[in-house]
Amino acid sequence: MDRFNAALEVVPMIEIPPGVWRTKSGQIPLFDHPTLISNMFHYEGRNTNRFEDTLRLINIGFIDEGALFLSSLIMHFRCMSERQVRHLARDRFSKQNEIASRLRSLRKIGWFESLVIEDPETGAKETLWWLGLTAVQYFQFQGHGADLQDPWLLINNNKLVIAVCAVNQMRAWFEDRDLIEKASYCPQWPKGEKPRPFATFVVRTVHGPLTLYVERLTQAGKPVHYMQTKIAMYEDMIRESGELIREQGGSAMVVWSVGSFHAIEEIVGSIDHLPDSLLQAFVCDESMEDFPNAAFFFAQKIGRRGEVRLKPLQMDLF
Repeated sequence: MDRFNAALEVVPMIEIPPGVWRTKSGQIPLFDHPTLISNMFHYEGRNTNRFEDTLRLINIGFIDEGALFLSSLIMHFRCMSERQVRHLARDRFSKQNEIASRLRSLRKIGWFESLVIEDPETGAKETLWWLGLTAVQYFQFQGHGADLQDPWLLINNNKLVIAVCAVNQMRAWFEDRDLIEKASYCPQWPKGEKPRPFATFVVRTVHGPLTLYVERLTQAGKPVHYMQTKIAMYEDMIRESGELIREQGGSAMVVWSVGSFHAIEEIVGSIDHLPDSLLQAFVCDESMEDFPNAAFFFAQKIGRRGEVRLKPLQMDLF
């Protein structure tokens, strides 16, 4: 079989369990859906790619300036939804469908990898993209190793891809307005080592740089345990440094990225310890259309287990 042939593996629909966290309109946010249908594009040449073939495709113009722009964009974001790619690349291409066609043609040679996720209730779909082995080899050759994510890690961990794309909703807003100064990711860390921030975004504000430590909490994982682990990590940072590490002259806060207001209430209502020493707020997918001015919320337990009060945080800093 031709190594450029590919097929989609369809994961059968799974019945949605009761008690899932939904938006106020009754939907499950796509990036926080516990029973997504996921289709992984299979490229049969992953293990047989040669770097010489990649250079030849660049030399003949198959991988051109437009393709390299899309590749650089996705590389710096680690993973992106196609909606995010189209929005941030819209001024570089005369036609929106040109972006989609380039992504898919380059996927056939292993330059990009993709995952299609689908809501089994509504049929809503999104394609998620990251660099394939062919592109990673090229960018390593160009000296961009620090910005590269191991494609095999993402191929074998769909939940990680979805989580990174979820927090990148926030980054995309800042990037679109040229407010990002720095961005880094550490979605996983080696077993036995100390945990690290999932993502760190340093953004420009009218009051100086703001360092956002962004963590993704999902109902398909163990959100309460994960949050407790990360709270302990940030408390250690404060004990060792006297405060959350921040850019000089700026401030810092922790942002918990979740799918819905329902998620905030369930997680905060179940956690034992929300330290006052840690400036922290929640942003949910449900309110991203109102980002940033009406998208950040403080959460406070107000009594018996499960009672949570949400207070909007005005972020008129940008």
